[in-house]
Amino acid sequence: MPGVDKIANSLHSGMVRLNKKVALVDRATDISAARLSILAVLTFGGSRTIGALSRIEGVKPPTMSNLVNALEKDGMVIRENTKDDARQSAVSVTKKGKTLLEKARQNRLHYLSRLLETVSKQELKTLEDAAEILLRLAESNE
Repeated sequence: MPGVDKIANSLHSGMVRLNKKVALVDRATDISAARLSILAVLTFGGSRTIGALSRIEGVKPPTMSNLVNALEKDGMVIRENTKDDARQSAVSVTKKGKTLLEKARQNRLHYLSRLLETVSKQELKTLEDAAEILLRLAESNE
């Protein structure tokens, strides 16, 4: 398809720039993006071992252990022995962690809503259609 590479380039540039702006909004929650990501994985995906979190987040287990230790110290997660192997622990998000994640989500949504208020009705409809396509692409196995 002609133009696919150009569209891919524009999407990439737009997503990178928007992610940077959203990252600035996340700073208001006083927690790193890496820690927020772990809270999201645990909130929406359930308990995970350090190894599983490492694979999901694309970091080495010692790095993940450090991140989880900090979250645990702050009361955002807890560790419990797994049912299958008492030597291994599963990390779960606490109510405090879920509350912080929701606060960060609300901050992002408020920011994005303010941005969307600056576009025309036609552009807003285009973005609505594009959002559905992007979600579908994000959920595909490609």
